[in-house]
Amino acid sequence: MLMNDELRQLTAQRADGVTLYEAAVNTGFEPMKLDALEKVKQGLTDEAEVFRVLH
Repeated sequence: MLMNDELRQLTAQRADGVTLYEAAVNTGFEPMKLDALEKVKQGLTDEAEVFRVLH
C-alpha cells in the first residue's frame, strides 16, 4: 500500500481502521485476500495455503 496525502492526513488524525481501509481501497489498495484468490485462479498457490496464511 502506498502512502498518499489522504492516508497521511487520516493517520495524523488517528482515524479508525475502517476509515483508513476504505480510503486505501478507494486509492487502489488491493486487500491481501483478493490478491491471494487471484493467485489461486492463476495456479500459483492453492486455497489451503491461502487459508493457512490468512487465518
